[in-house]
Amino acid sequence: MAAEGSFRVYLPEFMNGSAAPARMLDDFNNVLSDMSLTGWFWKPYGMLHYYVVRVLIGILPVRIWASFPSTMPQVTSFVTALRENEAASLPIGAAGYCWGGKHVLNLASGDAVRDGKPLIDAAFVAHPSYIVVPDEINPIQRPLSVAVGDKDLVFKPKDVEQTKAIFAQKDDVPSEVIIYPGAQHGFAVRCNQENKKETRQGEEARKQAVNWFSVQFGKLK
Repeated sequence: MAAEGSFRVYLPEFMNGSAAPARMLDDFNNVLSDMSLTGWFWKPYGMLHYYVVRVLIGILPVRIWASFPSTMPQVTSFVTALRENEAASLPIGAAGYCWGGKHVLNLASGDAVRDGKPLIDAAFVAHPSYIVVPDEINPIQRPLSVAVGDKDLVFKPKDVEQTKAIFAQKDDVPSEVIIYPGAQHGFAVRCNQENKKETRQGEEARKQAVNWFSVQFGKLK
């Protein structure tokens, strides 16, 4: 993203060393791959519990050590320092994937300002997690681009449609919601490299982010 958009990109660590392991997405999808009664009935009992335990082991540290209330102040402090120093006269974009999507959406709210200036100028999120719709969508006042799969079991289709409906009423806030057919949660950052379609969609989501920031930053020159 840095090279493609000629951006300076910062990757701060806000998860306090508790990031979920990469294999957890596969475990999560194995648990929820078939939510029908017959699907659950026919799943091997031992394998189902195996994947459930692996998901819990992966997600619990995140929920305990990297909860939103404990990490959002760190995120806000970092972006505030950036706004006051290196980016005092430059546009700032924030990208959030999965866990980080919630933080970015909150940075894009009308309340996220410093000395009358917005903390960020544009936002991009891919398959955000733990989003409260409409409560965390209504306050957004910064340009926002969303990438999400129609098979996402976390940011569900009904939440996506409600988000789109809310932005349809915000004529003064540039926005887009791109839905990737067949894509599951995590496709934009931890796609299965052996799946050509998923790999292609991950690349398309990256290009979506680069194009969005390029266009929004261009408006500020």
